[in-house]
Amino acid sequence: MFKLRSLKPAMSAAACAGVLVLAGTGIAAASSGGPSSAADSGQHAAVAATCTHLWAVVNKAGKLQRAGCKGITSSILSLPGHFQVIFPRNVRNCAYVANIGNAGSAKAVLHPGFTGVVARTGNTHGVFVETYNTSGVPSSAGFHLIVAC
Repeated sequence: MFKLRSLKPAMSAAACAGVLVLAGTGIAAASSGGPSSAADSGQHAAVAATCTHLWAVVNKAGKLQRAGCKGITSSILSLPGHFQVIFPRNVRNCAYVANIGNAGSAKAVLHPGFTGVVARTGNTHGVFVETYNTSGVPSSAGFHLIVAC
């Protein structure tokens, strides 16, 4: 007879593998461009309901360059290094991962640094992203953000 305790590492590994498979599927599907933007509020709500791949690429000025759910996700720069990204649905119970990265294409990341992410206070559809230079000082930099729900 085996002990349940001995299954915990295997169960953890299986859970991690499942998350990686789902994340890979989401990233692959998101690379196809996601749903297109909608003109009226009825179509907007329909697209938001079907939007399952939440990600955004934002430049250092706070402008959204690319996103899953195009035409719906928005971003702004409020202070140097302080950004908010708003998605078409509630992301409060999700995980947020952001990393410094160019919004376009280049041979290297021009502004290495760090990011911090947290749910946006007062808006369940928002994520607050902070970017810092290598000295830990808030500094505006482009970033890539993935929201996993």
